[in-house]
Amino acid sequence: MASVSCVRQTAHRGRHGIEFELLADREVGFKLPGAPPYFSAIPLQEVLAEAKGVGANSKAVFDEYMNLLAKLGNEFKVLMDAPPDDIRAQAPL
Repeated sequence: MASVSCVRQTAHRGRHGIEFELLADREVGFKLPGAPPYFSAIPLQEVLAEAKGVGANSKAVFDEYMNLLAKLGNEFKVLMDAPPDDIRAQAPL
């Protein structure tokens, strides 16, 4: 393993005027052995809204969202596991 050093660096002031300090003691991309993978997901309602060209809180998005959940499972299943062809079949845009 490459050597790592502790670097102290002053960061910006937070929302409430609190001074934060960043401590970096590992190289960029470091992962602990056995750590679960990290996923970043956009909320399904925002994806549907963008595809339909309407707001995320619109009735059209809500109806489509509920339809997908009823037919394909919970939001994470739809976003992470459902094949795109299954989503297209249930939610043609």
